[in-house]
This record gives sequence, C-alpha cells and structure tokens, in this order.
Amino acid sequence: MVGLKPDFKKAYAIANDVLLMSHTIVTLPADIHGHIKNETEIKLCSYETAMRKYGLDVSFFGSEDALITEMGGRYILFYKKMIDQHRMKWSIGHESGHYYLGHNLDFKSLSKEQYRIQEIEADFFAAQILMPDQVIWELVNRGETPNRDNLIRWFDISAKAADKRMETLNKQSEYRDYYLNKHDNESIMLKFSPLIERVSPKKYWQTSYEDEEEMQRERDKWLY
Repeated sequence: MVGLKPDFKKAYAIANDVLLMSHTIVTLPADIHGHIKNETEIKLCSYETAMRKYGLDVSFFGSEDALITEMGGRYILFYKKMIDQHRMKWSIGHESGHYYLGHNLDFKSLSKEQYRIQEIEADFFAAQILMPDQVIWELVNRGETPNRDNLIRWFDISAKAADKRMETLNKQSEYRDYYLNKHDNESIMLKFSPLIERVSPKKYWQTSYEDEEEMQRERDKWLY
C-alpha cells in the first residue's frame, strides 16, 4: 500500500499507558508474562500445552516462538516455553503489541507491506515496554552509555532485543518530549527509579557549566 508507514507515536503512547497503568509491571526488568496473565483478556497457552492438551499442530502457526490469534471471540497468545527465557519475553511482548495496537490478527489476509508495518509497530511496542526510553535517557543524563551490553545488563533482555532497541531510540527521541507531557515522563521515571538509582546513583553535587556542555555533547551523539 503506497504511503503506508508505521505509526510510531501510537505504539509509543499505548506502550507508555501500559507502563503507567500496569499493577504487575512495577519494576524492571518488566514482568510482561505476568502482566498479560493478570491484567488482560489474553489467554496464555504454551505450544507444548497446545499440542499435549488440545492436539493442535503448532507447525501451522507459522512462528517458531509465539503467535497471538482470536478464536471464538477470545484472544489466545501461544508461545514456545522451551526456549531461552529472554527470547520468550521479547516474543510475548511483541505479540501482545499486536493486541494492544488493534492489529489485524488474520495475518494471511494482509499484504506484505501491511504485515511488515504491523511487525515494526509490534517490535516498537515491545521495545518500549521492556526498555522504557524515559529510563534510558535518564541514565544517559547521568553519564551512562546506551549500548548493547548495558541494555542487556539493565533490562535482562537478549542481545537481539538490545539491538532492536538501539534501532528505535532515535525514532523516539524525535518526538518523546512533544508527545508525552512532562508529568507522564516524570511518572514513568519515578515508577522505575529503583533501577535508575541502582544502575547510576544520582550525584548530589552540582556539575560545572563546562561539564554539563560536555555531557550534552555526549547525549547528542545518541540522538542523531
């Protein structure tokens, strides 16, 4: 479809709503599995259970890791339990993104371009849920560097998820202050302040003007 583009702002806003409203995701690393189980209408079912209990042939799902679908008016998120836990966490976050973003779950009816757009948006949603950019930028403000190794350490995610997050940071930096008001940004940082303080305890002495300029130049490297 000509002109079709991912709606990053929508994915960003909805992910932040989930972060702010969730009573299960109260700390980081995010318990996305617990959130889906306790706070959504989505039924979680492992591939292993689907095969053993219901006799479903999961090879027809078209995904090795996870898939969300609607059956009889109910949303079911199938996932492969016997894989790396970091990979499973990302897969569940991605599939739940399709649900939250109101995507067409009849994937076979989509054009290649429509499918690609939905996948990008779901990735973007999962990245923000598992690695909130407000937390990342606050750590950058405190002198930390957002790279693959640090993201893995901070958020307990896979290397592949960390790489995807690095790709999305610039997209979010373009409009994060515009799209979310200051109160929402501060609320997310406050909610996850234990991780921020654990990674980089705030220094209470005042930095010099020259130091602040140097820190800003370092931050700018990650914005462009």
